[in-house]
Amino acid sequence: MILSLNPTYFCNFRSGKCAETCYLTQEQLSSVQLLPIASIKERIEELQTRFSLEHIDLYGGEITILSLDYQLELIAYLSSLNIPVNLITNLSNPESPFITHLPRHFTLSVSWDYKARQAYQKVFEKMQKLEVGFSVLSLGTQEFASFDPDEVLALLMELPKLQSFEIKPYNQNQSNRQSFGHKDYEKLIQRYIIKYEELNPGFRFVNIDLLKMTLDKTKSSWSDQHIYLTPGNEWSVLEFDQAGNEYFKKIASLDEYATWAQSEKDCYTIDPHCKICPYLGHCLSEHLKPIDDFNTNGCSGFKNLIDWYKTN
Repeated sequence: MILSLNPTYFCNFRSGKCAETCYLTQEQLSSVQLLPIASIKERIEELQTRFSLEHIDLYGGEITILSLDYQLELIAYLSSLNIPVNLITNLSNPESPFITHLPRHFTLSVSWDYKARQAYQKVFEKMQKLEVGFSVLSLGTQEFASFDPDEVLALLMELPKLQSFEIKPYNQNQSNRQSFGHKDYEKLIQRYIIKYEELNPGFRFVNIDLLKMTLDKTKSSWSDQHIYLTPGNEWSVLEFDQAGNEYFKKIASLDEYATWAQSEKDCYTIDPHCKICPYLGHCLSEHLKPIDDFNTNGCSGFKNLIDWYKTN
């Protein structure tokens, strides 16, 4: 089981570029609600009674700007679990103990979308000075797709401690609805794969790893092994509303989560497109979305991209 742990939604990058693509609303990004660490302990213990907890993604909001006491207490607790933890940060505070004293079992990922992200130049300079290995996560949006892959990859090659790079898919959501669809994302990843293999830089391109896992059938696209814990101490999953907007669906209990996860499988194993797909259950989707018109819009599993990679 993967736990996405969100103790806070509060973020210091909540205006300008970031607000144009963030899946959280302005109200959420400005909220000072903070999940007590005692509640985190209780929830994780509850989760471990039902599932084997294999990995925690820790993010907000922005974790590294919380009070020092809170950060230290959270580090101590998460370290005691001996479970891999990935901290996702905007790197606005490189002095955070999460970064300066990266604990054992912890890894670091920096959200950076080049010019499509707030304070991109300052964050890049901070990445250059990092003394620990880290990953870069970029969001595949319309603006990010306008950048030359040569330029982006050349910059990333200037980061001495960079270990991997991944371009995440954008979904229309409760906060914004950019016109950048599944097929646009597929073309974006194709361009980066071609340029990455040409340059052969010294870091991994995670999107290629995921494609290989899909073809090897070692990747799961079901949501039965991924749950979210919000600042309001609520279990949640990512879902889509009737308008196709991504949102956090609140789950009252782990029993309800298991029922919801099974209903996802029941739905997509009879979907007319998914049921005949050779990648069913292993596609590139982070969470499945109903297909309205595959020929026009493609799908959230990015079947066209998988076919292209397999052929090429």
